[in-house]
Amino acid sequence: MTFTAEAPASSVPTLIRPRPGPPIYDTPQLSYLPDGAKLQLPGKADCDLSGQPRLIDRYGHGLNTPNSYLLHLRINGYSLRTIEVYARYLLDFSRILADARSGQGMDWEEVDDGFLAAWQAHLTGPSILNGRGTSNRGIKPATFNDRLGQVLACLLHAEATGWVSGQIGEI
Repeated sequence: MTFTAEAPASSVPTLIRPRPGPPIYDTPQLSYLPDGAKLQLPGKADCDLSGQPRLIDRYGHGLNTPNSYLLHLRINGYSLRTIEVYARYLLDFSRILADARSGQGMDWEEVDDGFLAAWQAHLTGPSILNGRGTSNRGIKPATFNDRLGQVLACLLHAEATGWVSGQIGEI
């Protein structure tokens, strides 16, 4: 399987084109490209995409924002193991987006500081309080910072490539 990258204005190859209509959020999953998958880059050697993780919805459609970022990492020489760890962080975040608004879902383009603060509280809040279980996960702040770093890197990449606009302010 060989993909040919088109060169958009940002000169970053893109495999995924947006689907018309509203996004589908039903339980994002992790999928892997088959052995032999390659990306032909204009003026460069082919990029081997065998085993490349990607996030999909229940219909098998790729999630544009995280997949574009994961592809960017692969093109820039990140190991498959590192990309898989980052893909799992983005998968977890995508599932939380899918559950947002009482299950109505929320798109990556709608993430704001308030949502990130609620996400932090959910992940780092105590999993047991006054002897009762909570919906929080109780992870360490350093673990949350790793996840937040990847989500922000993904959003920065999405802004740089035109998938989203106005997400991240001046840094």
